[in-house]
Amino acid sequence: ILLLLLVISRCTLVHDSATGGWDLYDEHCQQLVLHAKGAAAWYNKGEAEKAQEELDAATAAFYRAVEVAPGEPQAYIDMATFMLNIHRFNASLDYWRHALDLVQGDVYWRQVVEHRIKYTTYGYCSHQRDQAYRQGKGDYA
Repeated sequence: ILLLLLVISRCTLVHDSATGGWDLYDEHCQQLVLHAKGAAAWYNKGEAEKAQEELDAATAAFYRAVEVAPGEPQAYIDMATFMLNIHRFNASLDYWRHALDLVQGDVYWRQVVEHRIKYTTYGYCSHQRDQAYRQGKGDYA
């Protein structure tokens, strides 16, 4: 059973509690994370269909969050992390790159996202290497 760890970096880059929009955005991001964790749990139990339902729900929550606040990076960061954890490296990189565009004005978060792009790229290359070596068995055949 593959253990998927969802590391959630909850940041508050911009938050205005005076407007209900941010509460709604945060709720959608929390739903994204909840469903991502659910997908991992179902996958680890061998329940691929239920895992896919949770993945679909996480994706829907992502789109709802982006609709509420398209200029905010948190949904992209959460989705990039989720995609990385389920080894969908190309999708993860797309989300990380979009997040990078949204955090350019914040030095700390720009460095965090740049690091995650490198980490995800390394994960992709490692995964490709493992596939070439038949999961570490050492032959190309």
